[in-house]
Amino acid sequence: MKNNLKAIGLYLLIIIFPFVAAGLYISKRTNNKWKGILIAVIAGIISFNLLNDGSEVTNQSTQIFELSQELEKSQAKIEKLESKNQESPRATIINSVKPSPSPSKEAKKKEYIFSSGNYISGPDFEPGIYNIIAIEGNGNVYSSNAFEGGLNAMMGTDKDYYEQEYKNIKLPKNTELTISSVKIKLVRRD
Repeated sequence: MKNNLKAIGLYLLIIIFPFVAAGLYISKRTNNKWKGILIAVIAGIISFNLLNDGSEVTNQSTQIFELSQELEKSQAKIEKLESKNQESPRATIINSVKPSPSPSKEAKKKEYIFSSGNYISGPDFEPGIYNIIAIEGNGNVYSSNAFEGGLNAMMGTDKDYYEQEYKNIKLPKNTELTISSVKIKLVRRD
């Protein structure tokens, strides 16, 4: 009995550990936990089958091949979705010209429309003071400077439960704006 336990323990150490380690390495390297979990699950299925019946090596080789094919297809789908996500525009910028009180000068007014996601002032929109208006849906809007003139609010078009507009919100450079389940418009004030 002790010899069987030692053999099973040795088997688990030699056969399963590399698969689990590979899964963890891949999940950390690609910042995608699902790839690592998929590899660990495949290793578990293979080892379970090996423990149950050692005589079906050919059948298990076929299963390994089929599972590796599925893994490659899944990885291709993930890469396709990631590239599609990177190609899509994060925001729509609307430039309009509004006459200023001085007839000799015109002030540019910038408006940005954002849907769910994380945006940073500087790369995604100009830092400044904005009016924020909910234009579609209901959800949350949060800025990383919520306690320094920023925002942490439930915004939406349903006026009974959500605020539709906030004025004079400060969004200095490198402020992160997180939007969830609502489409908003930023209208620059300064």
